[in-house]
Amino acid sequence: MKNKKITQNSQEFGEFIAQKIVEFAQKTLAESPKFFIAVSGGTTPVPVFKTLGSKQIQKVLDWSNVDVFFIDERCVKPESADNNFQSCYTHWLKQVQEIRYHRINSSIDPDSAAQEYENEIVKTLPSRNGIPCFDLIFMGIGNDGHVASLFPDFDFEKEDKTLVKHVVVDSDIPERITMTIPLLNNAKNRIIGLVGELKIKIYSDLLASTNTNYPVSHLLSSNANDLWVLQ
Repeated sequence: MKNKKITQNSQEFGEFIAQKIVEFAQKTLAESPKFFIAVSGGTTPVPVFKTLGSKQIQKVLDWSNVDVFFIDERCVKPESADNNFQSCYTHWLKQVQEIRYHRINSSIDPDSAAQEYENEIVKTLPSRNGIPCFDLIFMGIGNDGHVASLFPDFDFEKEDKTLVKHVVVDSDIPERITMTIPLLNNAKNRIIGLVGELKIKIYSDLLASTNTNYPVSHLLSSNANDLWVLQ
């Protein structure tokens, strides 16, 4: 957790992480034919998506070799503003036509959608330790320490080998489809973006080991190369 970067505003936050994503992609593509990345929704990634969608960034990489997956999705209509994909598509993917993206189907039965997405991940990604392995995962966390759609009331003790799950949460949009800890922890590299005092307090608690009850604490058992970016 000591590998961190403090940024002063949303523009610096977005530009720094976007540049890191490009660097990871370039390094991976120098050795492999594909770069596999998973991204989360919410407000945290928006400045990053905006930078990735800029004309300057578009020119520095052959985006046709990049596959984008989504860490979680709300079970809402595909065109809904609450759909995590929509934000990423509007600010980034729409601007980079050649990029490959793999959308969670939020318009069908959630259990079927979760199984369908897990099958697509298993089919598309290389594996490590018997689990699909992303080159990079970029995610944020919630003010309560939740990661993906794994909230404090999620029963981590009953965690199984399922890689994508349909979960019901205490929220205005209760049904979600989410990647699980085994998949999130098997990535080669991860960027965790934290914006706001509450989230930075969670980071401090984790660093000092004063509170390990946050869902995000389950990421700490990973061997991934982590970079924490604070704003």
